[in-house]
Amino acid sequence: MNAQSAQHNLEASAWAASKLGEGQVSLADFDGQDPSGPSDAGEVLELTDANFDAEVLAAGKPTLVDFWAEWCGPCKAVAPIVASLAREYAGRLRVGKLNVDENPQTAGRYGIRGIPNLMIFAGGEAADQVTGVRPKADLKAMIDRVLRPASMSAKANRRLHALHENN
Repeated sequence: MNAQSAQHNLEASAWAASKLGEGQVSLADFDGQDPSGPSDAGEVLELTDANFDAEVLAAGKPTLVDFWAEWCGPCKAVAPIVASLAREYAGRLRVGKLNVDENPQTAGRYGIRGIPNLMIFAGGEAADQVTGVRPKADLKAMIDRVLRPASMSAKANRRLHALHENN
């Protein structure tokens, strides 16, 4: 680890510790990971201006996008939560990160003014979003609101099928 990375991790850890002290987040939100640690790149897509439409808007599943920047301490605090959500919702939700400094067109298209900004897309459109550090439970509630209509629809279809067979 170079001196710049060490300083960055120290700053991110100090920021996260201050949020923990204020009660805005808890250690459970970090899923047992160091809040300054990197997300698991194998489970979180790297999104760019060039691949955003194909990877997010044309995706067959809802996609959670973390709009972030390298210099953003709160973004570093959210990263392990995002990685944890990617693992937890594997198969039902795609998760990606878009660096707003390196990809200003997409960030501008969606009016991203503050980061971290977590936006969930479904059916090619933005379905919900939150800005700032939020507890994992809040993010799960947002995701579940978007995922629920598909599962409710499947449940309704099973009930209709059962009623049809009984008549």
